[in-house]
Amino acid sequence: MTFVDPSFQLIADFFEGSPAIWLELPDGWFGRPYDNLLTVVDVSIAESGSLVILFEHSSRLTVESPFSAALKEGALVLGPFAATEWEYAPFGETSAVQRRFVSGTCTFHAPGKHLVGAH
Repeated sequence: MTFVDPSFQLIADFFEGSPAIWLELPDGWFGRPYDNLLTVVDVSIAESGSLVILFEHSSRLTVESPFSAALKEGALVLGPFAATEWEYAPFGETSAVQRRFVSGTCTFHAPGKHLVGAH
Protein backbone atom coordinates (compact mmCIF):
# COMPACT_ATOMS: atom_id res chain seq x y z
CA MET A 1 0.00 0.00 0.00
CA THR A 2 1.38 3.41 -0.97
CA PHE A 3 0.69 6.40 1.28
CA VAL A 4 -0.13 9.63 -0.54
CA ASP A 5 -0.06 12.86 1.46
CA PRO A 6 -3.55 14.44 1.35
CA SER A 7 -2.07 17.85 0.43
CA PHE A 8 -0.19 16.33 -2.50
CA GLN A 9 -3.29 14.48 -3.66
CA LEU A 10 -5.30 17.73 -3.58
CA ILE A 11 -2.58 19.48 -5.61
CA ALA A 12 -2.30 16.65 -8.14
CA ASP A 13 -6.08 16.51 -8.56
CA PHE A 14 -6.29 20.29 -9.07
CA PHE A 15 -3.67 20.29 -11.82
CA GLU A 16 -5.13 17.19 -13.47
CA GLY A 17 -8.38 19.09 -13.89
CA SER A 18 -6.71 22.44 -14.64
CA PRO A 19 -3.33 21.99 -16.36
CA ALA A 20 -3.27 25.64 -17.54
CA ILE A 21 -3.23 28.21 -14.73
CA TRP A 22 -2.41 31.76 -13.74
CA LEU A 23 0.08 32.15 -10.90
CA GLU A 24 -0.12 34.60 -8.03
CA LEU A 25 3.14 34.71 -6.05
CA PRO A 26 3.61 36.09 -2.51
CA ASP A 27 4.49 39.51 -3.93
CA GLY A 28 1.79 39.59 -6.63
CA TRP A 29 0.89 38.16 -10.02
CA PHE A 30 3.40 36.54 -12.36
CA GLY A 31 2.92 38.99 -15.21
CA ARG A 32 -0.34 40.86 -15.46
CA PRO A 33 -3.38 39.38 -13.70
CA TYR A 34 -5.05 36.71 -15.85
CA ASP A 35 -2.58 37.35 -18.71
CA ASN A 36 0.33 34.87 -18.46
CA LEU A 37 -1.25 31.43 -18.71
CA LEU A 38 1.15 28.69 -17.58
CA THR A 39 0.86 25.00 -18.49
CA VAL A 40 1.75 22.44 -15.83
CA VAL A 41 3.71 19.46 -17.15
CA ASP A 42 4.63 17.65 -13.91
CA VAL A 43 3.95 17.73 -10.18
CA SER A 44 6.11 15.71 -7.81
CA ILE A 45 7.61 15.48 -4.33
CA ALA A 46 11.43 15.59 -4.24
CA GLU A 47 13.45 13.36 -1.89
CA SER A 48 13.79 16.39 0.41
CA GLY A 49 9.99 16.50 0.75
CA SER A 50 9.71 19.69 -1.32
CA LEU A 51 6.86 20.07 -3.79
CA VAL A 52 8.13 20.62 -7.35
CA ILE A 53 5.81 21.93 -10.07
CA LEU A 54 7.25 22.02 -13.60
CA PHE A 55 5.74 24.18 -16.32
CA GLU A 56 6.28 24.43 -20.07
CA HIS A 57 9.37 26.41 -21.12
CA SER A 58 11.42 25.09 -18.16
CA SER A 59 9.75 27.19 -15.47
CA ARG A 60 9.70 25.61 -12.02
CA LEU A 61 8.13 26.33 -8.64
CA THR A 62 9.69 24.55 -5.66
CA VAL A 63 7.88 24.76 -2.32
CA GLU A 64 9.95 23.56 0.63
CA SER A 65 8.44 21.22 3.16
CA PRO A 66 6.44 21.70 5.31
CA PHE A 67 3.66 23.28 3.27
CA SER A 68 -0.09 23.12 3.19
CA ALA A 69 -2.64 23.24 0.38
CA ALA A 70 -6.30 24.26 0.26
CA LEU A 71 -8.97 25.13 -2.27
CA LYS A 72 -10.40 28.62 -1.86
CA GLU A 73 -13.10 29.92 -4.20
CA GLY A 74 -11.97 27.63 -7.03
CA ALA A 75 -8.27 28.48 -6.65
CA LEU A 76 -5.50 26.29 -5.20
CA VAL A 77 -3.63 28.04 -2.39
CA LEU A 78 -0.23 26.71 -1.28
CA GLY A 79 0.97 27.95 2.05
CA PRO A 80 1.87 29.14 4.39
CA PHE A 81 5.23 27.60 3.60
CA ALA A 82 8.78 27.76 4.94
CA ALA A 83 10.22 28.96 1.63
CA THR A 84 9.60 28.73 -2.09
CA GLU A 85 11.62 29.37 -5.23
CA TRP A 86 10.23 30.46 -8.61
CA GLU A 87 12.55 29.90 -11.57
CA TYR A 88 11.63 31.08 -15.07
CA ALA A 89 13.15 32.58 -18.22
CA PRO A 90 11.62 35.95 -19.15
CA PHE A 91 10.09 36.10 -22.63
CA GLY A 92 12.86 36.45 -25.23
CA GLU A 93 15.63 35.66 -22.73
CA THR A 94 17.80 32.55 -22.50
CA SER A 95 18.99 32.76 -18.90
CA ALA A 96 16.74 31.91 -15.98
CA VAL A 97 15.69 34.22 -13.17
CA GLN A 98 15.33 32.81 -9.67
CA ARG A 99 13.13 34.44 -7.06
CA ARG A 100 13.02 33.18 -3.48
CA PHE A 101 10.26 33.86 -0.97
CA VAL A 102 10.59 33.04 2.73
CA SER A 103 6.93 33.39 3.63
CA GLY A 104 3.49 33.84 2.14
CA THR A 105 1.29 31.87 -0.21
CA CYS A 106 1.20 30.96 -3.90
CA THR A 107 -2.24 30.84 -5.53
CA PHE A 108 -3.09 29.04 -8.76
CA HIS A 109 -6.14 30.34 -10.63
CA ALA A 110 -7.70 28.13 -13.30
CA PRO A 111 -9.64 29.36 -16.33
CA GLY A 112 -13.33 28.60 -16.05
CA LYS A 113 -13.29 28.42 -12.26
CA HIS A 114 -14.34 31.21 -9.91
CA LEU A 115 -11.56 33.78 -10.04
CA VAL A 116 -10.24 35.26 -6.84
CA GLY A 117 -9.01 38.87 -6.83
CA ALA A 118 -5.39 39.80 -6.21
CA HIS A 119 -4.29 39.82 -2.57
